[in-house]
Amino acid sequence: MRTRYSRSLVASTLLAAAIATPALAVEPVMGAVLGTTAEQISSALAENGYKIVEYEHEHGRIEVKVIRDGRRQELKIDPTSGAIVAMEDDD
Repeated sequence: MRTRYSRSLVASTLLAAAIATPALAVEPVMGAVLGTTAEQISSALAENGYKIVEYEHEHGRIEVKVIRDGRRQELKIDPTSGAIVAMEDDD
């Protein structure tokens, strides 16, 4: 009986920690979900040191130009799912 209680306590503690933990940083790779608003996308990328230099809705997608360590990229994001559907270096 003591073991069952201990397992329940550990499980509930882990669940509480998971809920309290902020969203993980997202590295921009194909299929990664960044969000559907400028705030969500900016927050997800900022965690990894990316800075948004341009944000616009174009051709039915969210287009974001970002820079990190001097490297520029353009990300195209599905406005419904928030997933990256295309990306390219933006030199």
